[in-house]
Amino acid sequence: MVVGSTSTAKSDFMKPELTIVLPAYREEATIEVCLHRLVKLLDDKGISFEARVVVDGPGDQTASMVRAFPDSRVSVIELERNTGKGFAVRRGFEDCTTEFIGFIDADLDLHPEGLAIALDLLKSSGPQVGGAIGSKVHPKSNVEYPLSRRVISSFYKKFVKIGFSLDLNDTQTGLKVFRSEAIDKVLPTLKCNGFEFDLELLCKLARNGFLFIEIPVDLDYKFKSTVNIRTGIKALVSTFWLAIYLRRN
Repeated sequence: MVVGSTSTAKSDFMKPELTIVLPAYREEATIEVCLHRLVKLLDDKGISFEARVVVDGPGDQTASMVRAFPDSRVSVIELERNTGKGFAVRRGFEDCTTEFIGFIDADLDLHPEGLAIALDLLKSSGPQVGGAIGSKVHPKSNVEYPLSRRVISSFYKKFVKIGFSLDLNDTQTGLKVFRSEAIDKVLPTLKCNGFEFDLELLCKLARNGFLFIEIPVDLDYKFKSTVNIRTGIKALVSTFWLAIYLRRN
């Protein structure tokens, strides 16, 4: 269910080439600064865009702050309840009319310049390349985040390598850009609402014959990590069931 959805897409002479979806949950402390940062970066790079902030449930003033943002290229979709990042991104993907579409975590701990890098690579690649995927383990990545996240992330990547036939080193980094035609082929089949959405999306794109390019990211976590052994085990269990689901469907 969606409430309070606003659409302020650019209506004049130039159709944007890129739609950016920003899943957001209780981001009132940073959303305004992050949006200014995102818009400036994309304008400086000469990228025509629309940005859709999908607020994943009530709880603070994030949606109101996005509505008040002074740029018509930024719109907000407000979800009735907290459902998960995957559901939020899927909702943001709907009815996309641009040639390229991607997503980035709304807190911009991942530097948005990665979006420009991803878009340039896709535009210079053949149509069989369906997406440019941010990777924390890319040799040119600059990554700063807590040791607990590093350990759990490393173990998770090894688990994914064993359980899924994907030629990727990192499936979970929250910066990705795709060809919209690739997303259109798989969007109706996507089921995951949580963090495992990324993995389901990539697996189903690969099944449809699309290839991926991994790109470097700059990442600097600015918040206290909530990842621990308990959440790590929960992630592994969810991913295990996703592997079974994908084998059956």
